[in-house]
Amino acid sequence: MVEAFEILGHAFFGMIAGFLFLWAFVELLNLNENNVKRMQIATSIASASGFLGLIFGLSYYLEEYGVKDTGDKYIIKGGDWWWAHAFFTETKEHFAIMGFFLMVIILLLVWRVDLVANHSAKKAATWLMGTLVLGVLILEGYGAIMAFGLRIGLGGT
Repeated sequence: MVEAFEILGHAFFGMIAGFLFLWAFVELLNLNENNVKRMQIATSIASASGFLGLIFGLSYYLEEYGVKDTGDKYIIKGGDWWWAHAFFTETKEHFAIMGFFLMVIILLLVWRVDLVANHSAKKAATWLMGTLVLGVLILEGYGAIMAFGLRIGLGGT
C-alpha cells in the first residue's frame, strides 16, 4: 500500500506541476503588468508540486524500486522489457535532477527579475519554462513505459 501511495503521489504531483507550468508558460507568452502576479503564483505552486513529486519519487526509489533482488528494478530487469529500466529509468533520473534545477532557476527569474521590462530575461524564462513543460510530458511517458516494464516482468501482458 505504501508503494502505491508513493508512486501515485509521484505521478500526481508531477503532472499537476506540468499543468501549472503550462499555465505559467502561457501567461509568460502573453506577459503584461496585469498577469505577472498570476504567472508568479502559478510558477510557485508548480514548483512546490514538482518538489513534492520529486520527494515521492525519491522515497519510492529508495524504499521500493531499488531494493536488492525484490525491488521493482530487478523485476523489470529480469523481464522481457529489461530495457525499460536500462534506458528509461536511468534517463528519467537525470531529467528529474535537471528539472529540479530548472524549477529553481525559473522561480528566481519570475520573482527577482522584471520580465515585462527585461525582454532578454523574459525570453530566457520562456525557453526554460517551455523546456520544463516538455520535460514533464516526456517524464510522464517514461514512467508509463517503466510501469509497463514492471507489468511484463511480473508476467502480465
